[in-house]
Amino acid sequence: MDLARSIGNNIRSLMESRSITTVELAKTLSISRQTLQNYLKGNSVIDSVKLMEIANFFSVPINDLMVSPQEPSNFLFRTALNYQLATDTIANKIMSSIYTYYTLAKKLGSQISYFPEQYNLVINVNNSPIDINFEWNTTKLKMTEELEIELRNIALEQRKKLGIYDTNALGAISLLQQKGIHILFVDFGNSQTSGLSYVDEEKGCYIFVNCNEQMTLERIIFTIFHEYGHIILHRPLYKRRLYNIENNNLNFLDKMANVFAGYFLVPFEHLSNYNSILNNMTSINQLFPIKHSFQVSLQTLVLSLCNYNYVNKTFVNNFFSYLRKNKLMEIEPAPLIENSEIKHSYESIKNAKILELLRNGYIQGIVGIPEIKNILWLNDTQANKITKEFDCFHSFPDFFSTFSTQ
Repeated sequence: MDLARSIGNNIRSLMESRSITTVELAKTLSISRQTLQNYLKGNSVIDSVKLMEIANFFSVPINDLMVSPQEPSNFLFRTALNYQLATDTIANKIMSSIYTYYTLAKKLGSQISYFPEQYNLVINVNNSPIDINFEWNTTKLKMTEELEIELRNIALEQRKKLGIYDTNALGAISLLQQKGIHILFVDFGNSQTSGLSYVDEEKGCYIFVNCNEQMTLERIIFTIFHEYGHIILHRPLYKRRLYNIENNNLNFLDKMANVFAGYFLVPFEHLSNYNSILNNMTSINQLFPIKHSFQVSLQTLVLSLCNYNYVNKTFVNNFFSYLRKNKLMEIEPAPLIENSEIKHSYESIKNAKILELLRNGYIQGIVGIPEIKNILWLNDTQANKITKEFDCFHSFPDFFSTFSTQ
């Protein structure tokens, strides 16, 4: 592929990943749409000045525009549905966001590379040991009782290592951020993919969680710990290409991450505090205060009750059959977001560390609208709103200094 076409393809990929139209980019570059179309098709060579303008606009190194497009990086998705399509569609957007964030973090001296423990699990199937991370594509994989116990123990161990001693899931997310897991709450534009995770030996561990308006807070919380499960359970797989494989194998990896997240979010030691309610339960409504305490979905809570033998599998089957029959699988009863205290807590931790970094960079003059848009997947209006909040915050020191001298 010749250089002009490579540059055109790279620019087109960046435009698609960030929903930039030819009209917008042409206006930014002060060129006609026809001239831009010729650049994108590789019919015309872009001069160095315009190329630098494009690199600055997208906040990418100019060299990235001139190399041949590489294969998309590997992500582990919350769902294995449309796996390759989802990867190919958002790969450039994700990598550009990570690169911009990583570059900014390095400039500001922020911690950027934290890696939690890695667990390489082996299960015995028909007296044959299978290393899950290196034989994950075998059809022999299945959730055994031993594996489930091991996942439960890992979940409890991780809670202790993170210093989580209550049932507050949002507080646990905050602790993950403080440890150095980069959690970005971004709008995927739809609810088909809940989130994804990315691990790089230099750049660290990233979780992108979909906060689209169609996503419930329960689903957002569960997704974060599902992806954290992938990071600690399946890290070797982040270096592999997961294309042209059976979805069943990916579903097994997702099932492992689901089991981990369930045990992490609803540990038995805290659930036992509600024995008086659970042992005398006459209505499903009695579970609503408990789901609010653990900050999980009703489905997750019911499955946890089954795991801990508070209810039997018949109860679970009837429960999910009722949800499906009444089309309630995607509707969360007694939603967390309607609780003002929980909603405030969520808003306070959402992108907290990212926004702190952006604010510091903005104050120092190295962060502007393009960086904010790129990292958090925002439009101009949303990014402008954030800079106004930064300006307001930055004006406080002068105000208080003046006030204290009067």
